[in-house]
Formats: sequence, structure tokens, C-alpha cells
Amino acid sequence: MPFLSPKRRVSDAENKLRLLLCLRALGMATSDQLWPFVAGLELMEYLLERAQAYEASIERNTQQLQRFPMPRMKEREFLQDIQRNRRLLRRLQRNMEYLEVV
Repeated sequence: MPFLSPKRRVSDAENKLRLLLCLRALGMATSDQLWPFVAGLELMEYLLERAQAYEASIERNTQQLQRFPMPRMKEREFLQDIQRNRRLLRRLQRNMEYLEVV
């Protein structure tokens, strides 16, 4: 029977998780040995997704500010949102660096 790939996009973390489950099924690793590794992979993937979302929001708001003239209050809201997303992105990057070290 030929291998049929899934119709949806499979993430790297999911592929690694499948590999780890195969290792467990073969008796080469226990669930207790695999869990910290899998949890770290899933957390890192989530953090990467959040970082991309923050970067996209910053880019989108910056383009909005440059393209359209707007009232000062609306411009201020966009600037505050950009600053907040930059701050959250910096925090997220520090957390990702910490996870990579540990």
C-alpha cells in the first residue's frame, strides 16, 4: 500500500511527535522520557507562531500609518499598538532564547 501524505499541512513538531511515538512503540523510549521533549517542541512552535503574528501586526500597522492620513487620536492608537506589539515580541524572543538554552 503506498504512503498517502495528509491533505493538510503537517508541522515539524507534529512530524517529530510521530517519530517519537514510533520510538515509544518500538520500546526504545518511555513516555516519561519523551514528554519533556515533546512539550518543549510544542511550546517553541507556539512561541514562533506568536512571534510571527506580532511581526505581522507591527508591519500592518506601520503600513497603515504611512499610507493613510488619519486623525491624531487614531494615529496615536496605531502607535501605541505598534509599541505594545514590539514590547511583547521582545519578551517573547527572550523567552524563546531561554527555552533554547535550557
